[in-house]
Amino acid sequence: MINRREFSTGVVTTLAAPFVLKTGLRAQVTRLRRDVTKLDPSDPLFGKYAEAVKALHDLPADDPRNWRNQALIHINHCMHGEPDFLHWHRHYLANFELICGDLITDPSFALPYWNWTENRGRIPDPFFDLDGLNVAFWRDPSNAQSPHWDPRTVRTVGRRNLVKGQGLQDDPLRGGSFTKSKIDSIQAQSIYDLYWVPLEGSPHNDGHVVVGAGNGHMGNGMSPLDPIFWLHHCNIDRLWAQWQDAGNSTPPLSGVYSGQFVDANKQPVMATSASALNITDFNYTYDVLTGPVVARESQELGLESFRRQKVLSPENVSSAPQTLGATTEAKTVNTNVETVFTVGVADLVPNLFKSRTFWAPEVLGVQRLAAEPSRVLARLTDVSAPQEAAPIIVNVFVNHPDLSPQTDSNDPHYAGSFSFFGPHQHEFIVDITEPLRALSADGRIVTNDVKIQLMPISVDPNVTAETTFTVGKVEVLRV
Repeated sequence: MINRREFSTGVVTTLAAPFVLKTGLRAQVTRLRRDVTKLDPSDPLFGKYAEAVKALHDLPADDPRNWRNQALIHINHCMHGEPDFLHWHRHYLANFELICGDLITDPSFALPYWNWTENRGRIPDPFFDLDGLNVAFWRDPSNAQSPHWDPRTVRTVGRRNLVKGQGLQDDPLRGGSFTKSKIDSIQAQSIYDLYWVPLEGSPHNDGHVVVGAGNGHMGNGMSPLDPIFWLHHCNIDRLWAQWQDAGNSTPPLSGVYSGQFVDANKQPVMATSASALNITDFNYTYDVLTGPVVARESQELGLESFRRQKVLSPENVSSAPQTLGATTEAKTVNTNVETVFTVGVADLVPNLFKSRTFWAPEVLGVQRLAAEPSRVLARLTDVSAPQEAAPIIVNVFVNHPDLSPQTDSNDPHYAGSFSFFGPHQHEFIVDITEPLRALSADGRIVTNDVKIQLMPISVDPNVTAETTFTVGKVEVLRV
């Protein structure tokens, strides 16, 4: 670890403001992204963001930086249901952030992130009180169509399903995926394909669907028309950055996005999935993430290399998930109706309490083995999205004896949720470890059959939509 006391003290004291890092003869401002739920409503950041949103609206219609054209980037090019979902959106956020900073002449401007686990997941009051941040104020029409998103035209309006003072977690029927325990279970995955799929399908999709409801901008492809969109995705990026900083490995993939984004000078940006891997290359960091800053400063000062000794390495000794059982009986799933997929799992209880082994980081040149409890996952594949836009949340339960549409996320059988944001995602992963362990502790696992129960409910409790989708295969995995 870094062994200069004065340097460590200096890093801590700079966390309250943007970092200035010297590279050669050029000074770079490292933008600091903060947790918006912990900011006072009078924090200047809200006013700066509102100013930037207004400036983007004021740009000419043919300026690629303007508010609507930034949203069109999303509907025309966004990566959803693809492994580079995280990579593409990192470029998207970074370029938008730089444009905002340039328009308000503040190079230190950084988007905050909307931490759904804090303050019940409430949208901060300034997003209702300040005209610039209130989606209803702008009356932006969506009226856009892109074959990349959907052959149908998107027609949404400036409204939010969450009202001032209401949080994502305030409704346990629809907000179960935003709790700290559910986010932590996703962050605990060490295999990239088992990480990005639930991160997108659960809190990401659910956030869009709950906030956008039936016809709000956030619920469809033109979601960037709502200023809260950028904070929602900033939180996704923050979680990924923390996951990376914990030693987990993201594949570079082969995505090429050149010409899809523009910079503050209206010039096309060269971008690839491989160039999205390191946030230090974008000159920003997060208030909970000091590692990259410390590492960069220590290198320039000639200090001992910074090692993250508190976390596990991504080199899992047995990195491939083990399939414990599967069912390939395709079923149609209906709103407000329980659909059960029964999966036979050999040696269910022993598998539930096994450990997984990792290579730990080298300490003084000696590599060590470390272990942590295994996780058991349900993976749904060959999923066909609803034909119409589907403002539904699909709650997932395990071995519930009396499931109904009113059974909420406080129930011990609840495993998680997922939802559809566009027609792109055909695979969902839900961690079913905790309900299975609770059942085992109560002595209620008497067979090796695991019942994966889906209960879709409408996001708007006053509207019951006849929405259906199909699931072709359900597997139970151990990692």
